[in-house]
Amino acid sequence: MISSCKRIATTLPLIFCLLIANPVFARLINPYNFKRIAKEADLLVTGEVVKTAAVKQIPAKQTRWNLTLTRMQAEIKVWRVGSAVPATAPAPVTGKTITLAYDVPASSTQMMLEAPDFPHLVSGDVYVFPLRKAAKEKQAAWQLISEEDLGMLVPAIITPFVGQYAGSKQDFLVAELANAFAKGSYPQIHRAGLYGARYLNDPATADAIRRQVEAMIHNDLARWLQIIVATYSATGMPRPTIAELAQGKNPGYFTFLTLVQAALAHLDPWHRDEQLIAVALEHATTNPGGTKGMLAQNYPRHPTTIKLLTEMLNKDSCGALGIAASLIREKNHPLLSIAMLAALRQLKRPEQAHGDYAAACTLIRDFGDAKAFSILLAEIAGAKKSDFARYRLLWSYCAYSGSSRTVAICRLYLDDQREYTEYERFCDVAVDELQRVTRADFGVKTRANRAERDAAITKAEKWLKKNGNG
Repeated sequence: MISSCKRIATTLPLIFCLLIANPVFARLINPYNFKRIAKEADLLVTGEVVKTAAVKQIPAKQTRWNLTLTRMQAEIKVWRVGSAVPATAPAPVTGKTITLAYDVPASSTQMMLEAPDFPHLVSGDVYVFPLRKAAKEKQAAWQLISEEDLGMLVPAIITPFVGQYAGSKQDFLVAELANAFAKGSYPQIHRAGLYGARYLNDPATADAIRRQVEAMIHNDLARWLQIIVATYSATGMPRPTIAELAQGKNPGYFTFLTLVQAALAHLDPWHRDEQLIAVALEHATTNPGGTKGMLAQNYPRHPTTIKLLTEMLNKDSCGALGIAASLIREKNHPLLSIAMLAALRQLKRPEQAHGDYAAACTLIRDFGDAKAFSILLAEIAGAKKSDFARYRLLWSYCAYSGSSRTVAICRLYLDDQREYTEYERFCDVAVDELQRVTRADFGVKTRANRAERDAAITKAEKWLKKNGNG
């Protein structure tokens, strides 16, 4: 049986990985930055993914990852060519298409948490594609410089930047990313900010992008607000607060936050926070997790946060309950009562948004009164009989917490011998969780056989009856 600690750990998002492992050895990864891209690429092409198609499967034994891969083919419409074309290769033509090959896993089930970072190309996406000449005569004229992404593909937009480009390959990359900040939609700004936060920790590159962005947008307040929210919410932790950045605090590891500092200088400090909260909530669906993190770190009880989220909760706006739940950490939070009403409504609409449904479950479990919690238990019992998929989701949303109410939730799953995972039944995970929460010894242990697991469940049932929870 997999222990609760291990199960919880495997569900946590990985923000940064220092090592990527395969079954034989671990290798240090080497993410791309602008300098490395410029060095390895023969040619930079800004293009739009028109369509992708699977070409063939590559058996695991023929790959260095020991994974079965699918060879994909992407049709890329060329919008700009950013460096001199080597005379030995045919030049891509603006407005025409080129074809690029890349690999993806044949099945998501074979992927590991530390799996290779293969390119993920979707129709409509725009990138700067770093290319090299084909090594073999029969191959396509141009290929990506690497099998993995790891920052190789730089977000861009179709709209051209002002003026003619006549610099180095690094200058072209700077111009393209700065252009995405200055002229892109909010989702495009977010993609640019996410790239900068992850891969551009070189102060010189960050400063070059900042200068170009400032030159292009000047005092466009709405654009600066979007850049701050999109970039800050895309940045990992630990990071300075908005107030600290505005006061000039060194952003530390996240060098790219100097762009946020420059943007903050364009705002009126008296209205800054209200404006940032409003923009964050307006665009919350683009990056729900980042919005939660930004508001929780900076504005969990700000009057504007409370006012706007109350309006959104009353309208059952998608994502509002998830954000509210991330801010509520104590029973006296001003959003709790309105969020609880929204959570009870959301229980009846599980298909609306999984994030809000999960938030409804955790809010009711942690802060609901006895009546609200009884409604949650009734939902689990009903789903157990008639909606297996929802029943399964309810376990993942309601378990694995420090709440004493987890005991009542475990009781509903303790008699269910249906499969939860390939290796565990619902009753197995329930007794495991019950032992963790109660700290009673039911004999749960790693790699227990079926008889040992059944014995642990029997002990847990006796314990529940003895302690008034049977």
